[in-house]
Amino acid sequence: MKTDSALHHQAPFWAIWANPIVRRYARSRMRPRALGISLLITLMIAGFLFFVIRQIGIYQTELSIRDAHRMPIIPLLFFQGFILFVLGSGQTAAGMTAESDEGVIDYQRLTPMTPLAKVVGYLFGLPIREYVTFLATMPFTLWAFWRGEVPLHI
Repeated sequence: MKTDSALHHQAPFWAIWANPIVRRYARSRMRPRALGISLLITLMIAGFLFFVIRQIGIYQTELSIRDAHRMPIIPLLFFQGFILFVLGSGQTAAGMTAESDEGVIDYQRLTPMTPLAKVVGYLFGLPIREYVTFLATMPFTLWAFWRGEVPLHI
């Protein structure tokens, strides 16, 4: 049984970098070869969406330059949503299922961590590669917002 003093010596749940579950998955899912391939594929798709749709807006339609720069925003947001919601959620669900089947979750109960810290560890650790690939698409989206002069107020 955990004592209150053992729980107070642990890092707080919001200290994601100190969470051992996040560290474990960061080491396994952020290996250079797998991360490089994921980033390459993601950047190719995001770049293709951005440049092709923008070029279609500039040369194939009679849109202004500002409107042509706005055209890639929606496809890029859909792609980012796919990365986070489909791939990230799928990775979290698959990782939790695999750990449950292997019995690792039973061992996690023995660690002196709060349940909230464990949940945060799994939610930020399992889809860590998807978070990085999402961040890799952000320059395209920010560029489209900036060049499209999209107002940020409501």
